Amino acid sequence: MASVPDSGGAWLVRDGHVLATLEAAATRAERRRGLLGRDRIEGVLHLVPARSVHTFGMRFPIDVVHLDGDLRVLRIRTMVPNRLGAFVPA
Repeated sequence: MASVPDSGGAWLVRDGHVLATLEAAATRAERRRGLLGRDRIEGVLHLVPARSVHTFGMRFPIDVVHLDGDLRVLRIRTMVPNRLGAFVPA
């Protein structure tokens, strides 16, 4: 299983190149807060664990990427505010 950073200050990297900053939401409180109250996000918010995502109360659309245990992409979907995303099995 691939490792996931458990605090801020991390990066999403591919072939040695930084693609985006990474913010991990690993606790229940961090996942519950998510992106609420923000006008945008610079980078990636990684919800660990999360098998579904909603955008209720969001101010902007987001791209949702579902990953497997090895961090391989299973599904990508753009979600507008006030929607409930599909459940993705583990």
